[in-house]
Amino acid sequence: MFITLGTVWYDFRVGESVSYLNGLDGRVISLRVVVFDEPEEKNGKLQAIVMVENDNNSEKILIKTATVPRYKYGDTLQLVGEIKKPENFSEDFDYVSYLAKDDIYFLIENPKVKIISSDKSFSLSRYLFLIKNFFTQNINEVLPEPHSSLLAGLVLGARESLGTEWINKFRIAGLSHIVVLSGYNLTIISDSVMKVISRFLSGSSASFLGAVSIILFTIMTGGGASTVRAAIMALIILLAKTTGRLYEASSALIVAGFLMILHNPRILIFDMSFQLSFLATLGLLYISPMVKKYLTFVTEKLGLREVLATTIGAQIATFPLIAYKMGTFSLVALPVNILVLIFIPITMFLGFLAATLNIINFYIATPVATLAWALLSYILFVVDIFSSLPFASVNVNAINIFLLLLLILMIVIVYKSRQMFSSEIDGWTIEEI
Repeated sequence: MFITLGTVWYDFRVGESVSYLNGLDGRVISLRVVVFDEPEEKNGKLQAIVMVENDNNSEKILIKTATVPRYKYGDTLQLVGEIKKPENFSEDFDYVSYLAKDDIYFLIENPKVKIISSDKSFSLSRYLFLIKNFFTQNINEVLPEPHSSLLAGLVLGARESLGTEWINKFRIAGLSHIVVLSGYNLTIISDSVMKVISRFLSGSSASFLGAVSIILFTIMTGGGASTVRAAIMALIILLAKTTGRLYEASSALIVAGFLMILHNPRILIFDMSFQLSFLATLGLLYISPMVKKYLTFVTEKLGLREVLATTIGAQIATFPLIAYKMGTFSLVALPVNILVLIFIPITMFLGFLAATLNIINFYIATPVATLAWALLSYILFVVDIFSSLPFASVNVNAINIFLLLLLILMIVIVYKSRQMFSSEIDGWTIEEI
């Protein structure tokens, strides 16, 4: 029944792409557009989604321009350039479908850009992006590159590029999930916000303010799939606490997935971050407790046993999809995650504190920024060393059938372990999820 309903809903929401731009493919045109999303700097280019209005219709276009002039969300631009349909640049990545999930069917590369006007009306997203950019500037003032870009990704989900070289190193080391804001980062931030709020408020007032903070932060950071998933689960935790109900993580995960797919059915197939986020959470819920039983030889000091168990659980759950989609798998991901993840919360806190103090005075922020720099240097050092090992990753393109069978086996394990570990899964807190 649900497969049938899902098929009908997908067809209704997606339908066929009918665009007045279809006849302009390959032509040089002039368009007046409005910047629809926060621009991101990527590989030396400024990239943004813009909206072009035509009578009662609106069309999204992806533009890739020079970094100057520096436009922002809400700006009205005049573009002159060749409009074309996107093409798949790799056999392993369906770039056309990836853009289509956000209703983007055309792009313009290297157009001439003229800023016509800036939006001065009230816009929640615009003010949140301004706050984010202001905070990012303070991070850049107290830390050098690539430390500042890494911290901006950890704390704010800032889309400033680390550069192709470092991005590849993080991918090979199996640590890509910390380069940009993920569900893991959001849960750390959500927990920290709730601890601060609970010192001044209690009960429903604290929960309400916490929920508003999580929603605003999710909007400010761009609302990626893994971030939205974590935000929905965090909101359900707050709802459970406020109403005195028990919290069941597996049910919360299902609700998060249902709401996200209801909003945009394409993400189920074409958004890898959505897929990885849910697989990793399933690994944490069902596989990690099984693994933890056999890690009694690992000390619980500094949460090492917990970090090891959750890392192994998430790695097992996401391995088939990563290998199938990317064709490679990191052999050093486990030791790298163990060496790095225990320092992420304190690194985020010190970086946030340093940037906040820099608003007051640079010299006051310097001691804290130095500590943050040391931890960020350690993370970069670990990634650099492990990613340079000759056996850091392996090619697994030839065993796709095996990976599919492994994914099926993992689903069976999850199903079988549900009742066995239900007492450990239900009632988890934000820190554990």
